[in-house]
Amino acid sequence: MLGKGDGDGGIAHGRLLVRFADAFLTRDEAELAPVRREVADRLGDEALVDSAAVVAAYEGLDRVADSMGIPIDAERIEPTAGLRKQLGVDGFASAANTKRP
Repeated sequence: MLGKGDGDGGIAHGRLLVRFADAFLTRDEAELAPVRREVADRLGDEALVDSAAVVAAYEGLDRVADSMGIPIDAERIEPTAGLRKQLGVDGFASAANTKRP
């Protein structure tokens, strides 16, 4: 999982949908193809399309928030420091979102 958590989020097929979102967001092609097929098989093609749209919309909204300068949640600054450094994102203008007054 991308974040800390375990379970189904209290929704039907939650674990499957989290696996789909994780594979989608991490671009894990080895996991994405089989989990995409499982979503379609168990929930139907329309649910697969809806699930992909939700994940894509979230990703887009997150980018919009970053570009607008909405600050990163205070509790996420320290845990993401190493990853931000590794990816070099602290050099982007939006990195100001990680600094608190």
